[in-house]
Amino acid sequence: MKAIEMIEGQIDRDAARKAQESPSSSPTQTETPSEPAETTKPWRAVTEDDVSQAIAGTLLGRMSDLLAEVTEPKLPLPITLPKALALCGCALSQARELNPVESATAPWGISRARFRINTAGGQACNIWSLIVAPSGTGKDIGNMPDAIVRAHQLCAGSSGSAEGLADVLKERGAGMLTIGEFGPFLDKTSWQSKAAFFLTDAWSRGWFQVNLSQRSSDIRRESAFCYPSIIANIQPHTLRMFYNEIQLGSGFLARFLLSYCGNMTLLRPRPGGLAGMEAAQQIFNRFLKVSGHVEPPSNYLGDVVDEFNKHGARYPHIFGRLVNEYGPRFAVMLAVDGGDEVPVLTDDIWRRAGVLVRWFFAQAERLFDDLSGTEYERRREARLESFLDFIRRKGTCTLTQIAHQYSKNTNKEERKEILDELLDRGRIRVFSEDGKQIIRASC
Repeated sequence: MKAIEMIEGQIDRDAARKAQESPSSSPTQTETPSEPAETTKPWRAVTEDDVSQAIAGTLLGRMSDLLAEVTEPKLPLPITLPKALALCGCALSQARELNPVESATAPWGISRARFRINTAGGQACNIWSLIVAPSGTGKDIGNMPDAIVRAHQLCAGSSGSAEGLADVLKERGAGMLTIGEFGPFLDKTSWQSKAAFFLTDAWSRGWFQVNLSQRSSDIRRESAFCYPSIIANIQPHTLRMFYNEIQLGSGFLARFLLSYCGNMTLLRPRPGGLAGMEAAQQIFNRFLKVSGHVEPPSNYLGDVVDEFNKHGARYPHIFGRLVNEYGPRFAVMLAVDGGDEVPVLTDDIWRRAGVLVRWFFAQAERLFDDLSGTEYERRREARLESFLDFIRRKGTCTLTQIAHQYSKNTNKEERKEILDELLDRGRIRVFSEDGKQIIRASC
């Protein structure tokens, strides 16, 4: 379709679509309706309201609410809950003070944790969250997580090479990484991508002793206690562009809690200061006081495992980690009530944790299903989505505006091809106004 035919083509398609949707048109054959997703994949029936109810009345839920109050209207749950989990996990994952005898033997890994979950030798409560959301969704407004961890000298930065991360985690092994743009960690041509292998190894061991290049041979890169938490953001088209199955299979992406937010509602910063900062800091302090250990019951979250197996859930390495590692951490965070006692993991707490496990798996499943196809196809889809995001943000725009304000290193022919594809898919509408072609997103 040529550019000058875009308007006429739009009219023809609209007419054809109306004819197909007309009540007078009768189908030539009866189609069998597909089985509802909640039947074939019951975890996809878990809604944000269900998750909100699962965390209601808990310190974790309160932390999520406080993080939401930095904008008007409030930030959505897929942005605030992952941040709240990472903050609470960071507080729970700190090392304890060693007595003189222990200082001499220098224990490594989980044996140094102030609080641990007793499963297969023990695990900490650190959380890796990856928020997948378009630009302009307000995911960074307020930067409250940064301010909270900085107050306790637990900020581990926002990016870095493997060498740089090793250096900072020597001092802040259980610190918080807040990564505003996660794309370079996935881009195999970026120098930051090598850090993915280092972080994966550190997650698995809880300590590191690595041989990386350094200027002075007198400086060893090692840490006896390394349980960092991560809050990272990435745009959907960036994830689609750089994703490959090796990163998922190697365990790097599979270690993240993924959440998707497609809400394009304009969120405005709330006037004044961060009203909830003090309350959020108090909650963080309460989690810092938790010490001791908990031991999950045998076959914990067994009903969730049975559900995944019964309904043939894909990505077993993802739901396996969610059940085995993140599930107990969710339970602990839901059970922390601010007292000095060790959290009590009741049946209701495990039920609530199961809701979170199902919801996060459904989020990951949808995202990875969407990332299927060849690398060329994913990059093309990423480019289409990027152009569509720009058109949505502008409301209405012209070809000239796209060329000058959002060319994305494309020439005239490439931009025409992209816009024609979006038009053919019904993602944009084109109409004439004062002799100009005006483009508007249709969905």
